[in-house]
Amino acid sequence: SIFGVFDGHAGSRCAEYLSKVMVPSLQSSFDELDQDPERALESKFDDLDNQFCAYAKTRRMQDGSAALVAVVKRDELTGSASKLWVANTGDSRAVIVRKSG
Repeated sequence: SIFGVFDGHAGSRCAEYLSKVMVPSLQSSFDELDQDPERALESKFDDLDNQFCAYAKTRRMQDGSAALVAVVKRDELTGSASKLWVANTGDSRAVIVRKSG
């Protein structure tokens, strides 16, 4: 499962773009995520940043976005979450809370 929160800065177009392309982009590289999650997430963030910046530059757009993405890998036998990767850029942060009891 992949979850994302995108907070537009100086406009909403970058956040809207990320909300449409981030999940498919990460889904296409799930094997990479399993082998080297830090590199895979950093690479995807960089690729999408470069793509949007190139698009925005041709249109003189100043939009940007903070981003927070969580990728959950489930155990194939039990279905329970077995790995969690979280990545962020900008001023977005994540807090992990566990329910006990």
